[in-house]
Amino acid sequence: NITGFLNGDAHLIQTPTDLSVVVDMYANDMAYEKAPLGDISLNAVYLPNSDGTHFVDSRINHNENEVLVLSGSYKQEDEDGIIDAGMELIDFPLSLANGFISDGIAVLEGLANANLTVSGVIAKPVINGWLSTKDAKIKSPTYSLNLRLQDDSIKIDRSHLNFDKLLVYSTGKNPLV
Repeated sequence: NITGFLNGDAHLIQTPTDLSVVVDMYANDMAYEKAPLGDISLNAVYLPNSDGTHFVDSRINHNENEVLVLSGSYKQEDEDGIIDAGMELIDFPLSLANGFISDGIAVLEGLANANLTVSGVIAKPVINGWLSTKDAKIKSPTYSLNLRLQDDSIKIDRSHLNFDKLLVYSTGKNPLV
């Protein structure tokens, strides 16, 4: 159940051996499952290279603010695919996930920032970087739940999450144990 007004422009360039794609899409007053998402735009470019490498660069804007940047490359080498990509979240609204939470049993608020890299063999990629939240809250009237996360970072090192200092609070000033 998606509502809003979608417009866009796509350019496909077909050569005898390759296909390049440039897309600009804009959704005005978008909502998913009745959860308002606002104005969402996507700019994406896909370019194949003569050596077999595939390049992607994409950006997502929310209400005219850039909130996600994703760029990288992929190349098939022998039986393995090699990936080298990066993703950045810039004050990404956690509320954009609310439409994907079944029956609205929980609501997310706040922002996320991140800088992640994915590299190596596609069957076993290595993820490095960090994810942080700002004013993040998880609310669920169904379960009488009202949680807030301390503004802090979660580090990701060689695909391992480090929740070293992640503190979760309910109504008081002391974190939940």
